Amino acid sequence: MVWTLYNIIHLGSIILKCYTLLVLRKELYNVSTHIQHRMEEGEKKLRQEDCHEDKLGAGILTLTNRRIAFDKTRARIMDFSKHMGDTIIDVSLSDVKKVWKEGLLMKKTCILVGEDTYKFGVLSPGGWTDAIQDAMDAE
Repeated sequence: MVWTLYNIIHLGSIILKCYTLLVLRKELYNVSTHIQHRMEEGEKKLRQEDCHEDKLGAGILTLTNRRIAFDKTRARIMDFSKHMGDTIIDVSLSDVKKVWKEGLLMKKTCILVGEDTYKFGVLSPGGWTDAIQDAMDAE
């Protein structure tokens, strides 16, 4: 078989994708176990997603049957690593006054906690809004 430049580049991209998936899998496991350590007795994780909050930046949004938490993360492009930072938001569902979805092109899930409004760019804003509302109604 003759190795052309195209074959070499294609093989390199496949290796890079495999490495990225392995690193991301490891980091998601680390994130998931980090969140599990903070959960209380009888608390269940309903949803969790890597997202972006308008003022706070990138992080992990977690919804349980009792609260909403947002853990700040920082990532490095060089080695595709992601590191957990501080927990910025950790509020009980009873403290959430309102939940809604807004935006035309870039839809966001929004919550009102006290006087603070948080806007999360998640993959499925409608699903997150419904899940948060359902958890609030069940509490």
